Amino acid sequence: MMTMHIDGTTMAHIYWYLLIGGVILLLVILLLGDLMDALTGHLDVLPFGPSEVVLFASFLGGVGLLLQKLALLAFPSIVTLIISAITAFVLTFVISYFFLRPLKHMESSSAVDLEDMVGRKGIITMEIKEGRDSLGEVKVEHDLGYMFKTAISRDGIAIPLDTEVIVWEIKDNRFVVFQRTNETDIFKV
Repeated sequence: MMTMHIDGTTMAHIYWYLLIGGVILLLVILLLGDLMDALTGHLDVLPFGPSEVVLFASFLGGVGLLLQKLALLAFPSIVTLIISAITAFVLTFVISYFFLRPLKHMESSSAVDLEDMVGRKGIITMEIKEGRDSLGEVKVEHDLGYMFKTAISRDGIAIPLDTEVIVWEIKDNRFVVFQRTNETDIFKV
């Protein structure tokens, strides 16, 4: 069979370029995902993003190479290209729709807002010494599990290990806590 050439390059070379380039770009997107999102954030208005384009190119190259090897050049190159493109589109759609989009949604919805932790009970896991600037650690339960956070005493008093406390406020990304003495203490200022 006759193979298609583009400026002296065979389709096999083009498939290899797409596959290798796509895998490298996917690794870059994986490693620098947040930076890539910041740089290409304006592309989110499209129904597909840069990761979907790179995924499609990788699949196009991989499927094209497989079809050329498996079909043993039984199909003309244009037919192989069309079948590869359709297969790559379907694979990209399935992975994007069923895996990438739910993961992206889950990532954005699973963050815990520290302000929501104010008023919650916690347990001191590292003793807070006496003094306003003395640091300790508190374990606070939230909807997704437990959060361990640096804590300071609201009143500057020492709070021993395993003491039940209440998160009073968030200050400098630390929990300001006070020792719970009775049930009505949470309402005292």
